[in-house]
Amino acid sequence: MTYDGSFEGFLSLIYESYTKKIVPEDIFPLEEKQQDIFATYEEVHTDEKKARRVWEGLYKKTAWGARSVYMVFLSEMKGVEMLLFRYVQKIFAFPGKFEYNFSDEDVLRVEKIRRRISREAHRMLMFVRFQKTADGMYYAAIEPRYNVLSLVLKHFANRYAKERWMLYDMRRKYGFYSDGKEIIRVTTGDDFAGNRTVWLPRKLLHEEEIMFRTMWKEYFQALSIEERKNPRLQMQLLPKRFWKYLPEKQDFDIGSSR
Repeated sequence: MTYDGSFEGFLSLIYESYTKKIVPEDIFPLEEKQQDIFATYEEVHTDEKKARRVWEGLYKKTAWGARSVYMVFLSEMKGVEMLLFRYVQKIFAFPGKFEYNFSDEDVLRVEKIRRRISREAHRMLMFVRFQKTADGMYYAAIEPRYNVLSLVLKHFANRYAKERWMLYDMRRKYGFYSDGKEIIRVTTGDDFAGNRTVWLPRKLLHEEEIMFRTMWKEYFQALSIEERKNPRLQMQLLPKRFWKYLPEKQDFDIGSSR
């Protein structure tokens, strides 16, 4: 069975499989469809009403299980759809809190992936650095392993409730923009300013941003003790893939225009 790759599309697929009594051999986004003359594909179109019915039914049965399905879907891992399909089947089929039955292989795997997604979302909350642009907007770019942007959105919506801001996923080329009143989803092309690095070029920055960035680097350098540097321990406590979010770890020259 194929679907459009969205979470709503996946829920619509579950609805159709139950309605038509179809147990898929495999599930994958339409864009990954294999050209096989011997294969028969059932293409499912996204239907928000059907998706909502599945979500409400699942959430009513187990809020934890429903939340886990959503988070694991965001992993974008190959084959995750079939894992979640079996997981949902078992939750609906068995009484009680089956989502806590960790002796079941699918339940255990879902929980392991859910924890990885949760850790990644938490790390994004820790390392996101907003930059004030010349027009007064706050901008931050992230490049998470998993598609966790929706999981951290509420935090920043509350934190910057009356500000103009944008949180952008460089890897997936989409983000969310807030004008201080409402939040909208935006997509961008390859020529977007934040496409190559999480740091905006100097020409797009507010003077205050330039000043504070310079002050922070000077403060960090003043506190550093050369003789006590321990790069190995530093990488253990703070994996190197997160260094790109820290201004003190950058080599940019505030006075340049790059």
